[in-house]
Amino acid sequence: EAIFIGADDIAMQLPDEAKRFEGIDEAFTEIMTKTKAEPGVLKQCTDPNEAGETRMQVLTNLAEELDACQKGLSEYLEAKRNAFARFYFVSDDDLLSILGSSNPENVQEHMPKMFDNVSNVEFGKGAREALGLNSGEKEQCMFLTPVSTDNNIESWMTDMEETMKSSMAQMTKECVFNYGHQGRVEWLYKHIGQLGLATSQTWWSWEVEDTFHKVKAGDKYG
Repeated sequence: EAIFIGADDIAMQLPDEAKRFEGIDEAFTEIMTKTKAEPGVLKQCTDPNEAGETRMQVLTNLAEELDACQKGLSEYLEAKRNAFARFYFVSDDDLLSILGSSNPENVQEHMPKMFDNVSNVEFGKGAREALGLNSGEKEQCMFLTPVSTDNNIESWMTDMEETMKSSMAQMTKECVFNYGHQGRVEWLYKHIGQLGLATSQTWWSWEVEDTFHKVKAGDKYG
């Protein structure tokens, strides 16, 4: 009920399943209303409906219709996960809560499950743009270009992931360059921890290789 009646976005994307569930919901509500009015077990279990079906037949048909709704919903979730693979890291219930709202900020509580040590997204005014990511240690990785959240959630989250990668790549290049032009403490405080680790390993690898080249060239003190 919360999915097909309470979440307008999902109902719009699954019109056939939503319509089917609406029929199931109305039929079941009607059965329970009649049962409340006349709660006798024999009457409620044996009285046929207008089509001549027994109560058992009606409930069996409703259960089959509900299974069809569930199947459509499962296929819908699988399509969303194929569109954005990190949705595989969250449960069906979590994914439904993400997809069931047009508010981009609805993704916040699920970010740590999809991105390692990402606490939340830094949104702009009205959550119209994603500006960066915040870690559990309160470090900020601000994107070089903001990401619009006007598209479907799987689309803008794919864009955000690509922007995250390209921004990190550019910032790593700058961090590698700055390593040789700043004092170490100043350099460490200027960049987020992940960049400091990657750049330190990059320079260490280069310095070791450079030493080997010097020794090979005959400099025994290289």
